[in-house]
Amino acid sequence: MKHIWLSPLNRNRLRRFGVLSRPIDTDGRVALKMVQPLLRVPEPTSAPGDFYVDSNCCTACGVPQVVAPDLVGWTAEKIPQCRWKKQPSAPAEFQQAFAIFDSQELGCHRYAGTDPEIQKRVGIENCDFPLALPEREESMCSPAPTPSLKAHLTSWLKKSRRKG
Repeated sequence: MKHIWLSPLNRNRLRRFGVLSRPIDTDGRVALKMVQPLLRVPEPTSAPGDFYVDSNCCTACGVPQVVAPDLVGWTAEKIPQCRWKKQPSAPAEFQQAFAIFDSQELGCHRYAGTDPEIQKRVGIENCDFPLALPEREESMCSPAPTPSLKAHLTSWLKKSRRKG
């Protein structure tokens, strides 16, 4: 464990998104385990928790607000974007959250938790900390593996030497 000093602003940010839950010493130092950072920057006015929207991704399409009006709303900015009003807690709310992931096209809504059932339901591509990578499915339609660059260059050099 490592003690680091955090400014009050950074302490609040880390607490808000669930990264910091340990008590802070009087001098501002905190003992932290090394944690993985989020892949994206959450929209700052969203409810803290595992479900969030990437603040640099929203196109204000309005689909999440229609699909899950209890969970997702708009920011109060000049150009509004999505924000999570609350985190899902009841089964019906989780169904609404899953509907957001099913209807999104750009991957703006993310899951930062580690529950394997939720990760499977929202899709590994929408998870910041995937526990298991999906296995590659082989099918008759999938293309044959391409040769490496080294093998391709070696073949090309042999052919060019024969000609010359």
